Amino acid sequence: MKNINSWLTIVWMTIILLGSSFSYVQGEGNRQVILILINQLSFTDQTIYMHISGFEALENEAAKGAINVNSGGSRTDANSYFSISSGSRGNGIHDMGESFLINEIVEHQLRADEIYLQQTGKQISNPYSIMFLPIEELKKKEQKFPIEIAALGETIKQYGYKSRVFGNNDTQKKRRLAPLLIMDQWGVSQGDVGNNTWIKDTTRPYGMKTSYTYLLEMWQEAQSEDISLTVFDLGDLYRLEQIKERMDEAYYWDVKKQIFIEMGSFIQQILNNLQENQTVIVASPMVNSQSAMEKYLLAPIWIYHLHQEGNLLISGTTKREGIIANIDIAPTILEHLEIKEKPMKMIGQEIRVINSSIDLMKELQHISVIYQQRSNVLYVYVMWQIAILIIGMIAWLKKIERLKKWIKPGLLGIMYLPLLLLYTAFWITSSDYFYIVMMIGLSLILGWITKMLPPVTGFLWISFIIFLSITLDVFMGNPLMGRCFLGYDPIIGARYYGIGNEYMGVYIGTALLLSGAILQSWKNRITLGLVAILYLFIIFLLLLPTLGTNAGGAITALIGTIFSFFSLSGFTWNRRRVLWMVILLLLGMSMLILMNAFISVEHQSHIGRAIRQVVDGNEAIIYQTILRKLATNWKLIQVSSWSKVMITSIFVLGVMFIKPKKSFYSLKETYPALFQVFYGIIVSSLVALVANDSGVVATATMIIYVAAPILYLSIHKNEHKNETNI
Repeated sequence: MKNINSWLTIVWMTIILLGSSFSYVQGEGNRQVILILINQLSFTDQTIYMHISGFEALENEAAKGAINVNSGGSRTDANSYFSISSGSRGNGIHDMGESFLINEIVEHQLRADEIYLQQTGKQISNPYSIMFLPIEELKKKEQKFPIEIAALGETIKQYGYKSRVFGNNDTQKKRRLAPLLIMDQWGVSQGDVGNNTWIKDTTRPYGMKTSYTYLLEMWQEAQSEDISLTVFDLGDLYRLEQIKERMDEAYYWDVKKQIFIEMGSFIQQILNNLQENQTVIVASPMVNSQSAMEKYLLAPIWIYHLHQEGNLLISGTTKREGIIANIDIAPTILEHLEIKEKPMKMIGQEIRVINSSIDLMKELQHISVIYQQRSNVLYVYVMWQIAILIIGMIAWLKKIERLKKWIKPGLLGIMYLPLLLLYTAFWITSSDYFYIVMMIGLSLILGWITKMLPPVTGFLWISFIIFLSITLDVFMGNPLMGRCFLGYDPIIGARYYGIGNEYMGVYIGTALLLSGAILQSWKNRITLGLVAILYLFIIFLLLLPTLGTNAGGAITALIGTIFSFFSLSGFTWNRRRVLWMVILLLLGMSMLILMNAFISVEHQSHIGRAIRQVVDGNEAIIYQTILRKLATNWKLIQVSSWSKVMITSIFVLGVMFIKPKKSFYSLKETYPALFQVFYGIIVSSLVALVANDSGVVATATMIIYVAAPILYLSIHKNEHKNETNI
């Protein structure tokens, strides 16, 4: 009986739409966007929905992508809706779903408009109004990122366009999140999110089923009124997921498939009646619990309009084919409505359609596996580094000769590990521990081979190979760094392109070590000039928004290379040298600003966009950025494994600098050029700590290229002394 009723509903919807399609003629006037939100839709359901009418059309004809659903707070649907609405990473309040129609009874027999009047002092008279009651509370909420509440809805309103929202995620509790997308600065929107949008069905979760017949009628009205943005919030999937654990599993899947059939039919009817001036966006604000458990934390999105070319989506936020962020949806809607001026704090970028040969599902599977295994792989990696440094220090202090011989490949090996993690980016196994043990084994083999070379020659080859590999990867668009365990991934979403802080630390550390090894072997004017070119190159690469795109890294490299070059050139530090260093630093910062000033917003770096906002009058972004960096670093120092590497390296260096002094100064006299860049790496590490959001990570990966070489040189020199004595 249930299936018969469902099919009758679909037939009835088809009849209505076919009839209504002839009742009006939509010209090619103002552009319109139809945004269909399906909360809890996930890629793990693709095998079910991909062959269902509507979804099948999207899969075959629309451009597809995966959404990063992160926000300025926890990963929740409410925060994602809020982030979509503002085009920035928002952190909502507890009652984000409390949007009500003007005459709905909310509490104590009071209507929504009466409560709204009590809280805002504003009288609402339009009978189609929807009021977001906690608007004033949301405005007072402290945000981690710069954000303009109701940025999308207010902008559409200011340009004289109209928007409507229909549907809800109601269960036993009112849950209306979609009005966040189109409400104005006072929390007011128009449409219907009430009981008309669903019908009673006792076979469905909470006895509720979306009334697609009603939604189609509302769309027809929206067409006739020339509504620029129409938002549909389809809540059946959300309601199903809320009671999943209490349902018979077979029945759960039956109901889920039926929900997809009904949603697909609704989507298909919209697509069948689409006009030249209309664009359809179907998106999921948040994945379901099963996807979250399986670490498939990117949600589906499709964009479709007539005569569209291209199969994948990309945005200036991610610059990664097939991946966009939820904050990109609002600016994309504005772009489709031909509204060129975005709100100042809307940091998302327009989503574009491209042709790509990438298999999105394979890409998402790789991303998911990396995300699943990353913590275990990096934990073992970090603990191995700590173990090698501590054992090496003990072997050196206690003069345990046999241990010294065995620890030397380990010290060289931990310098090779970032290279191995980079080149094995596409090698994914089902066992994270097997993978990292293999990497450690390979690093020991490479360390054992390199041990046969003189120390300086060994450092030169290690640093040169790593430096060259990272440089080539950056110039090729980060095909390895963007997919390896030590790189960055779209689920974390801290970075999507350029050089991440992990490899930024490795890059600067190896570049300085390479310069020291070169000058330790052949120090003359020519090699000093080559080192100067090398330093300018790494600053340029990190500065350029189309390459490294790491402003904190560029500042770190700028200070570290200037300090190192002055030291290598034999300059003595005085006020004049310090003044020159400050001047060069200011010139470098000016270059950073100029590089971002003369390119499009889409290609600007994070700091470039921040500078643009400061120029536009948003000086508060500087204060917020500084606070965010300090808070992030403090949190990482407390909980991150990287802080343990950093502290261990500092401890080892401290011990070696202090005891025994004669041995250390003798080593410094033997390798003066190396020690000058060692100081440069230490200075760079300190700068990286304060100049980056996750400076602890950059410091930890960089300082290894001081701690391991110094320890290796100390052990090697002692061994050489013993052999001479024998």
